[in-house]
Amino acid sequence: MLLIAVSFLVFSKIVKPQLDDRTIVAVVPTTIENKDLDVAFTYPSGEAGYTMVEPPVATTTSDGIQKIYLILNTAEYIAFQAVAAETEAPKLISVFVISLPELPDDIETPDRVTVLRNWAEQTPQLSSFSLKTTEPEEVEIDGVKAIHYQTEGTYKQEVYLAYHKGRVYVFTGQYIEESDDIRATFTNLIASLTFY
Repeated sequence: MLLIAVSFLVFSKIVKPQLDDRTIVAVVPTTIENKDLDVAFTYPSGEAGYTMVEPPVATTTSDGIQKIYLILNTAEYIAFQAVAAETEAPKLISVFVISLPELPDDIETPDRVTVLRNWAEQTPQLSSFSLKTTEPEEVEIDGVKAIHYQTEGTYKQEVYLAYHKGRVYVFTGQYIEESDDIRATFTNLIASLTFY
């Protein structure tokens, strides 16, 4: 009985507190599904992965922004918050959902790629189209026509623009080197995209 009592005390006073204090570092695939905006995507969240920030968006904006998702490396995001005024913002993945005004009935509706190109040229502040370093190529993401190009500024960027149900979806992945983990994460996010 004495041995059992001593074992219990050692476990409850020494071993259990050490186990309780351990932080489990996990990376969990997290799916963001927004059926109101007809889109879903997956990213690796967690302390050793990425953090998502959803900045508030005004209910009425002249540029039509409906939703913004920003995905950052968790460790870089925490470090940036501590010294934000003294350092560059960390590389990030951004997802913008933007509603387009409806075209008048008397105008022939152009194809989706033309709509995307026109929108990108007219809104370089959202599309980074004026900074493109590659010619836009037509691609398909989950059955939706899109264009893909690269840009260069503070960071290199890979940009996908998709047009679906009257909205433009802008997917941008920032990186420095081709081998950066955030670039692979962005590629996987694009592969995970679902449009409703």
